[in-house]
Amino acid sequence: MKYPSILILVLFFFLFSGTLRAQDKNEQPNPKKSNSERKVVFGGMIGLQFGTVTAIDISPTIGYFFNPRLMATLGLSYQYYRESVYNSNYASSIFGMRTSLSYTFIDHIGQNLAIKSNFGLFGETEFEMLNLDTDYSNRNSPQKVNRFWLPGFLVGIGMKQNFGRNSFFSISVLFNIIATSKTPYENPLLRVGIYF
Repeated sequence: MKYPSILILVLFFFLFSGTLRAQDKNEQPNPKKSNSERKVVFGGMIGLQFGTVTAIDISPTIGYFFNPRLMATLGLSYQYYRESVYNSNYASSIFGMRTSLSYTFIDHIGQNLAIKSNFGLFGETEFEMLNLDTDYSNRNSPQKVNRFWLPGFLVGIGMKQNFGRNSFFSISVLFNIIATSKTPYENPLLRVGIYF
């Protein structure tokens, strides 16, 4: 069930990026101008899932452009997770902080292809610290424990679409290369963000 939702998000991203370019056909992309005018951006991620599994993720972020292609971010994270499956019912609150560095290696791929899109491709690294109250070593029966800190180092690639002078939408796929059995999520991790 996880992979169809990823496919839908990727298709949505491509459709969304093409629609945004079609709205202003006369405007020529000027990535140096738009990125150099904004040094600081705000944004983050919000994730919601309801049903047998309820998951709420709120992650505000602030970003800084060192140059038009290199951006660093710093953010906080709160995740609420509740699962009601068979005879088990448990809930967990996860707090955290993260910092990332992303480099856009292809800024406007639409200029090189015969498509009306100006999305870019970027590489990303992220360091996170999560504060958990549940040990996920046994996925069938997670155990409540005293709160502990769990580090993560994620690497991956992504796409971004500018939709205004100071705004862009991004989607990335990340792998936690130091994940342990206690990590509350499995690789790969899909991130969707918006910055303005």
